[in-house]
Amino acid sequence: MPTRSVVLHDLVNIVDVRDSPAVSFLAAGEGQIVTEQGEVRTGNSSTARLAFSDGSSVRLAPNTSVVLDQLGASDGVALTKLTFRVGELWVSLTSGQIQAQTPIGLVMVLGSYADIQFASGSDAAATSDGRLTIKCIEGRCTFNNGGSPFTMRNLQQLVITRDGQTIAGPVDLPASAVKDFLASSPESSAVVLTLTAAALSATATPSVTSTQQPSDTPTTTPTMTDTPSPTPTLTPTHRRPAFLPSATPTLADTSLPGDTPLPIVTGTANASPTQPAPGAAQTYVPSRTPPASETPANQPSPTTQTTP
Repeated sequence: MPTRSVVLHDLVNIVDVRDSPAVSFLAAGEGQIVTEQGEVRTGNSSTARLAFSDGSSVRLAPNTSVVLDQLGASDGVALTKLTFRVGELWVSLTSGQIQAQTPIGLVMVLGSYADIQFASGSDAAATSDGRLTIKCIEGRCTFNNGGSPFTMRNLQQLVITRDGQTIAGPVDLPASAVKDFLASSPESSAVVLTLTAAALSATATPSVTSTQQPSDTPTTTPTMTDTPSPTPTLTPTHRRPAFLPSATPTLADTSLPGDTPLPIVTGTANASPTQPAPGAAQTYVPSRTPPASETPANQPSPTTQTTP
């Protein structure tokens, strides 16, 4: 027994329904229940809405045919399986997923809004010239024709032709795609809030490929290091330098003939008297006061020239 039910609403012009492939189509009525294995089709300029008991809905465009293969759940998640032969479906899910088997592959809508179109081409019995267009308005949609699945995200489109051999996309849809979707599925107005929230989240969180995130590496506190002060350059000044003898003066021998020669004393102007070492013998040289006649004339003292 199916765990969910489907009711027909918003019928416009020619809408037919049958309970199984074994019976003929009859004109549908507003509020009519469609059972599992039931089929709904619309004529020219005709539309209808399949309202699911969980709040989801699928709208049928003109000249559309769809079979409700399964109305159940998988692991507690609502699962609807459809056979989508031709036309256009606007899918609006509140939970779970919808799988739509088309003539050239399987389309899955895993939340929440999508537009699925299949045009059979000039020969309705052949699929080689059929064209399947999947517009994933919001959520995640996939297409699989036996190989690796193709995935679409918010506002992306995939186009499949040549019996599934040529696949173009996914490519981005223009922003007007949301307005067009709401014009055909007005009960899906919540998609605007969902897409707005997704856009704000993407803006607040930068992508790994456009901007790098700062790492959690702690900032190293610089260690105070004594920096040697620069050695000041000595600038010459105009001070008068202290007198320093440039050479060690030697006392000339001024003794007269016959006098006992005195020892020659040498030394520096800044030298301090040297004390004899303890225990060393000391020699005393008697001083001699020369007669007045022998006193040498006063010699002029050396003049120190100062260069400014």
